[in-house]
Amino acid sequence: MQPDTPHPGPHRPRRILLAEDSPAVQEIVRAFLIHSGFHVDVVATGDAAVDALRTARYDLVLMDIEMPVMSGLSATRAIRRLPAPAGATPIMALTANADAENRGACRDAGMNDFLAKPVRRGPLVERVNSWVAGPLTDFP
Repeated sequence: MQPDTPHPGPHRPRRILLAEDSPAVQEIVRAFLIHSGFHVDVVATGDAAVDALRTARYDLVLMDIEMPVMSGLSATRAIRRLPAPAGATPIMALTANADAENRGACRDAGMNDFLAKPVRRGPLVERVNSWVAGPLTDFP
């Protein structure tokens, strides 16, 4: 098994799209998720995230808020305009700006959840598992 191959299991690995422009954060989050059994695709801009959802099906999108070309908020709005199932894909914000104003902006853009950076493996995997097993009921 190659180092970036998800662990085998009885079901297909859940597909996660990580939209993040920081190579360091990409590497860390990707490693956390792969070692937890997820398949992870990475894009560095919001417009690339929208394009990815047009061509592939994902169980969850982890979306940075501040990215070049198209912000995570704009990308989320564009994704929500896509037809189902792409337009209904759960989107979780990943951002260092964890104040109430940013949480509200994420919710208003159509995001389903919010996780503050720096990302720690336990909370990330727990939250991702909650979404791929079934959506949470409340936006924190």
